[in-house]
Amino acid sequence: MPLSSFVLTNLDINKTWKAFEIMKKVAPIAKNATGKFSTSFDYNSTLDKAMTPVWKTVNAKGSLKTAAVSIVGSNLLNQVAEISKIAAFKKVNLNNIALRFKIADGKVTTEPFDIKLDQGKATVSGTTGLDQTIDYTMKMQVPRKVFGNVANDFVNSVTGKIAQAGVKVNPSEMLKFDIKIGGTFTKPIIKTGLRDAANSAVADVKGAIKDEINKKKEEVVATVKEEVNKALDDAQKKADALIAEAQKQANNIKAEAKKAGDKVISEADAQGKKLIAEAKNPLTKIAAEKTAKKLNSEAKDKAAKLNKEAEDKSNTLINKAKADGDKLIQDARTKAK
Repeated sequence: MPLSSFVLTNLDINKTWKAFEIMKKVAPIAKNATGKFSTSFDYNSTLDKAMTPVWKTVNAKGSLKTAAVSIVGSNLLNQVAEISKIAAFKKVNLNNIALRFKIADGKVTTEPFDIKLDQGKATVSGTTGLDQTIDYTMKMQVPRKVFGNVANDFVNSVTGKIAQAGVKVNPSEMLKFDIKIGGTFTKPIIKTGLRDAANSAVADVKGAIKDEINKKKEEVVATVKEEVNKALDDAQKKADALIAEAQKQANNIKAEAKKAGDKVISEADAQGKKLIAEAKNPLTKIAAEKTAKKLNSEAKDKAAKLNKEAEDKSNTLINKAKADGDKLIQDARTKAK
């Protein structure tokens, strides 16, 4: 049979299920559904001698949209409600659902789509065999309160004990687990991940506790780091102040030494000039000039010595200040470890 395309809009879902054999095979749950739906799909298959489709050769793909469809009284969903303890499955509203599907190798494969429950949601995906076998997974997200006081009391008792130790945690209000549906529509096999949900609740509490502890650690580390930085900064400021004061004293020592040296040279120069001026004859004048030159040379030597002593004293002061400053910084670093 060649490929055919169909676009069907605003159909009554229950009447369609009654009228078309293929609906009974690919969507048996529609027996318990009311409301309108629209679909578009491409379809082909082999026909037998009576011009009836050979179901195992059916190939199709398309999409389905619902406006306001309700499913009530489904044996499958009633069992899901009973086993999962989620009463909302007894009446499921498929409002504004859009899903994609394909039919191949005797199976209808449905891509994931969301069902909104009274509280929470289920993300559904899986396959329906044309032989009525089913293999679906519902990924659940529901509040803890759906399961009554048992789950809440357990989590609250744990968080209460932790709070007494000074650690506040806010575990997730939502539980996540899977519901696996196998078997057939008439004899479904349903398994829930409620134990996983309980473990998830415990994991949430543990995770919240771990996050809170890490937060406290980060706060302590930040405080310590701030104190360490302040201590190092204070040590550096004190070290800089020591060096600045030493430099100031060194500059004063050098200035005083230069002033004293300049005075010695000036006095020697004046004394030499006076000797030369008082000389009365050439011989005494020559002697005065030699004496003046000697006085000037000795004065310069004395000035140089004064400057050298001042330089040495200045270097000693600055080096000591640097050493004391380095010790202050090193002590601060040692305390920070």
